Amino acid sequence: MIGFPEEGATHTGFLPATTNAEIGSIGPVPAGCGVYPSSVNSPWVIHAANIPALDDILKHPRRNPRTANASPMEDVLASAAHPSGPPTEDRCTVVIPCYNEVRRLHINAFQHFLEHDPHRNIHLLFVNDGSTDDTLALLRDFCDRFPERTAYLDQQPNRGKAEAVRRGMLHVIAEDESKYTGFWDADLATPLEQIPDLLSCLTSNARLNMVFGARVKLLGRNIQRRLARHYLGRCFATTVSLLLRLPIYDTQCGAKLFRITPQLQHVLAEPFRSRWIFDVEILARFLALHRGDRHPLRTEIFEYPLPVWTDVAGSKVGSLDFLRAFAELAAIYYRHLAH
Repeated sequence: MIGFPEEGATHTGFLPATTNAEIGSIGPVPAGCGVYPSSVNSPWVIHAANIPALDDILKHPRRNPRTANASPMEDVLASAAHPSGPPTEDRCTVVIPCYNEVRRLHINAFQHFLEHDPHRNIHLLFVNDGSTDDTLALLRDFCDRFPERTAYLDQQPNRGKAEAVRRGMLHVIAEDESKYTGFWDADLATPLEQIPDLLSCLTSNARLNMVFGARVKLLGRNIQRRLARHYLGRCFATTVSLLLRLPIYDTQCGAKLFRITPQLQHVLAEPFRSRWIFDVEILARFLALHRGDRHPLRTEIFEYPLPVWTDVAGSKVGSLDFLRAFAELAAIYYRHLAH
């Protein structure tokens, strides 16, 4: 388990074994994170001086494994529908942000996925975002049962989903064991079984750097979404598409995977200004990197129409948050794209 200290805090020497709780299966962590062993005899004690800083990550970025002979775009959906199974070295670590999820976290579904996933190259990194219920204890117990493919981070205090996702993905990058990362909503509105489908899109087409789940209600697909949320979402997504000048259908689906590239590392370098629509801020930051040129993102992003998506009760996004989202959208535009 990785504990995030207060902003501005520094650590020297070995971190105390009594701080927070025990550790899952982890690797190097970004600056600002503390690593806590489960006992004084635990081998997982990392000296603060040995933790790679974000500056070092950006100076020595992961290389993008592009190849000249990439699969054509029309093959992406076919390969995802019938994945041949990416090799185990194509490891993907998916970040699961959690805040007060004791009543909504379907532990049995996570267990079933880990036990029946034939590829075994998909790992889960849970991030406890300062929960006030027993979410942390639940995550600790679950990761102890699956130490080879799960780990958890403890972010204190609560900083919001955006920061939980950002810090989780930075940890995956610093760990330097995965080619792909991303995030998935803890309520499993998108079933875990669809992770291999999105991952197959990335592994089968080296030109793609991002695959986003899209909730498109088509014949033969089971998209269960409340009518009011659907229309509010369509209004917002259309506004985003017009503002960014990208033909994107669904920016807010909580199922996204990324190839680890220097550009992704740069996009995650600073905390997001937006609390609720950081997905849009990710796109805006990529556009800013390309100096407003839309063409690279049009070829690097693929929206995968999800076969199943269910609106889970208990969402922490309320009606007022849709209004706040438009204000955040304006701020994102003026910060990253207006010049």
